[in-house]
Amino acid sequence: MKREDRQTEILKVIHSQKINSITALKNVLADRGISVAMATLSRDLQALRVGKIMDPQTKLRYFAQQSVKADPSNELSVEIRDEVTDVIINDFIVVVRTVPYWTDSISDLIDRSAFPEVVSTLAGYDNMWVLTKDKHDAEVFAGRIRALMK
Repeated sequence: MKREDRQTEILKVIHSQKINSITALKNVLADRGISVAMATLSRDLQALRVGKIMDPQTKLRYFAQQSVKADPSNELSVEIRDEVTDVIINDFIVVVRTVPYWTDSISDLIDRSAFPEVVSTLAGYDNMWVLTKDKHDAEVFAGRIRALMK
């Protein structure tokens, strides 16, 4: 398997599951038919700039801000369901609150999803601003996010 293909699979796994160790990641890849040496996997994680963050359920887990170059809608659904804690509308701005450190990833997914009502996003530590064209668009976008939170 080519390095790029293997690294894409690694990102898919990290974005879709809560992986807390390199051994667990190696096992999930093996279940997908991808055999990789521990040293190679470690180098892949470094190349992808994968790190660990604190998670309320699993303690530490892998986190990758780099996204897979594919349709982000499924990944966005998973991250919103698991990581978004609140959505607040203030005129044409939608404030999306998340567990700490997840705003960059969610912001990237929203930007790549090309929602017609979204002008731009600005990510912070545990909240982000989503700028829309007007109050109506803010309400439409907030409704989309709230529906995905369920």
